[in-house]
Amino acid sequence: MAMIIQDTTIKNPLGKTGLVSKSLCDLVINPAMGCPHGCSFCYVPSTPIIRMNGSAFRKSGVEDAMADWGSYLFYRENTVEALRETLSRKRTWPQTLSGRGVVMMSSTTDPFINKRIGLMTEGCVTLLLEANRRVRILTRSPSWMRLPETVELMQDPNLSLGMSIPTLDDDLSRQLEPKAPRPSDRLRAMKFAHSQGIRTYVAIAPTVPMMDKEGFKRLLSELMLFNPEVMFWEPINARGSNGDRMMQAGIDWAASVRDRKTWAENFERQWGELRTAAEDLGVLERIHPWLDSALIKEGKLVEEVHYWKSRPTVEKWPNLVLPEN
Repeated sequence: MAMIIQDTTIKNPLGKTGLVSKSLCDLVINPAMGCPHGCSFCYVPSTPIIRMNGSAFRKSGVEDAMADWGSYLFYRENTVEALRETLSRKRTWPQTLSGRGVVMMSSTTDPFINKRIGLMTEGCVTLLLEANRRVRILTRSPSWMRLPETVELMQDPNLSLGMSIPTLDDDLSRQLEPKAPRPSDRLRAMKFAHSQGIRTYVAIAPTVPMMDKEGFKRLLSELMLFNPEVMFWEPINARGSNGDRMMQAGIDWAASVRDRKTWAENFERQWGELRTAAEDLGVLERIHPWLDSALIKEGKLVEEVHYWKSRPTVEKWPNLVLPEN
């Protein structure tokens, strides 16, 4: 399917998000809808904003927004201007214990997927930092390194830059995310960020079922070279539409975690092995797992799910006064 690219507009780009449950943020900004990386495991196509707007997507030429993930990109061309207007009249700001009032760029696209979106991201981040707001960037693209003003902007202590690096294996990455930059390139970018005095974090997500303690130790050892303040983690969840896309992409092992029981068993095993690996390396306090609420129904990680759902990360944001509940 040929890539469908269109321009749209948005009234208020500053949206509330369920990502507060992952201790990522309280608000998100998405300068676009869609992501040309098209990673087979991506959960975004299963989110309500995609599932509930099927007719709107079809009018734009996208027959199945979930199945066709990676083949469309809708720019919200007025994002920076709309954010400026929103900030000028915003009098209250949400700040939960887990989200810390942070704004994340982005949740439905990569904020540096190309130069156009990168410049929109730069514009939004500039406005947020001028307003003394905390910003978290999550990307798979090292293209920000080619934007000198963005690199300088990222040195602000109210900003934390993160990349998704679930594996060091470039060949495995080509199977799972063939259109995304290689893990080796992402690792190089994060080491550069650290050298520039940029605060960093990492998403070890999603890890494949084959990942074991020794694999985690090798990965953690490499990640610590750029001193991430927090390392988020979760294994692959192949239970939704992403499971279908993974199977269609020929990723046969995805079948091993497609039902709730085997997925939960893998979750529990990998969490134990990651925890042990982190203890051996002395970095356990930096690990922050994203434990799915569905695990409660399996009954084995009930206490841990509740604990991590309400626990803030160990990051030290400047001038932060946490709410009491």
